[in-house]
Amino acid sequence: ISSIPDYTQDFFDDCNSSPSDHDTVSYSALKKTQWFGIKWDPNRSRVDMVATTHGLISSMLWKCVADVESELPENKDDLDHELLRYIDKISSLYEAHPFHSWEHACQVVLSASFLVKEYHKTKDEIGSKTGIDSNPFVRFITVFSALIHDVGHLGMPNAQLVDDKHCLTKVYRNSFLERQSLQIGLGIFIEDFPDLSTMVLRMCPEFVHLVTSAVLATDVSSQERQKEIKDRFERV
Repeated sequence: ISSIPDYTQDFFDDCNSSPSDHDTVSYSALKKTQWFGIKWDPNRSRVDMVATTHGLISSMLWKCVADVESELPENKDDLDHELLRYIDKISSLYEAHPFHSWEHACQVVLSASFLVKEYHKTKDEIGSKTGIDSNPFVRFITVFSALIHDVGHLGMPNAQLVDDKHCLTKVYRNSFLERQSLQIGLGIFIEDFPDLSTMVLRMCPEFVHLVTSAVLATDVSSQERQKEIKDRFERV
């Protein structure tokens, strides 16, 4: 990792720290984050990025598991290897588009990991609890959604698919590319990695619903979708 400010380095040193409880932090505190300094070394290979991205996502997963159960599963190493193989599979399904690429997905995972870390580091600035993140699997859901949010992307916007009368516009009613990414990412997770996905779904029955909501929220070109998200945020 390159160009990461000193004050964020503790994220990568703290991956095995005891999990925190889940409170709410102020938006003003999060706005102070220096996002421009969060980026990967561009010279890393795909295999290197798979391994490093696995490190970030794995740390989030096992923190969530520790929040739910008093002991980690006996087959933790096997499950963690499944997670590594899953990430490797997802990486191979990203096309070499100028933007919606595997490198972009890794950048979003890194930024999401940093956001989660900063969230829990600064949450004590306010004392109230609103239940926004009462689900202990929010950490893992956040980085998992970042991983799959553009998998299988066609390199063109949803509006272009409509103009071209692409077959995806016949399959889905809106957010065509985001829904395709969900089908690919969740389908492979559940069908090809049953031991890992069964554990996650047992501990977090809302997993599919929450991942779906997170990935659909990345359809920033949809004014309707963004209005729904803003209205939901204001209600909270």
